[in-house]
Amino acid sequence: MDIDYAIRKSKPHITDTSNQADLALYERWEQFNRLNIIFIKSKVVANVCGSIEHNENVKELLTIIEK
Repeated sequence: MDIDYAIRKSKPHITDTSNQADLALYERWEQFNRLNIIFIKSKVVANVCGSIEHNENVKELLTIIEK
């Protein structure tokens, strides 16, 4: 399982002309992004998590935690 896929790759852009492979790649990125966010939030102390603004992107969340 490539759990770090959403960390290594940027969010794919989907358009009206996107094919099945593009849609599958987007769904894969979304799934691993959600899993990473859930994992990070479950391991970070509640005090810290409360002071971090809500993010939908795991890369942005890691950048904020790093600061």
